[in-house]
Amino acid sequence: MHLDLSDAAVREMDMRLGDRTVLAGMLDSLADAGAGSIVLDVIFSDRGREDGDRLLVEAASRAGMVISPVIVAPDGSLTTSFPEFAAASRGSGHINAEPDRDGVYRRVPLVLASGDAWVPSLALRTACEALDVDPASIEVAP
Repeated sequence: MHLDLSDAAVREMDMRLGDRTVLAGMLDSLADAGAGSIVLDVIFSDRGREDGDRLLVEAASRAGMVISPVIVAPDGSLTTSFPEFAAASRGSGHINAEPDRDGVYRRVPLVLASGDAWVPSLALRTACEALDVDPASIEVAP
């Protein structure tokens, strides 16, 4: 199942900037509907409204299947969602991509280095979840 949250839908649901209450309800609904994984491609690096953030963390914890994105900087450091949400997520994957010379994005690296570890792409992390493969068990060879 793919759920796309458009600007029009955000306006229609009256989702206020920084209020993640509606998103928390969506996580609960997806989990209740039997979703195998809930994959988000939005990084909540800044805190939003306190109640909405708390509800979002609680919903992610209840679902137990949320995969959240990270950005891997050139120095290997990570940009993640706020700490409580990142901790409530089952796992994460990077969303880094570089455009080709013509400015078009055509590919995403399967893994990126972060210190001594490899960070899988969000797509690879999602596939690992679907196939019940521990991402740490993937060997990266040159």
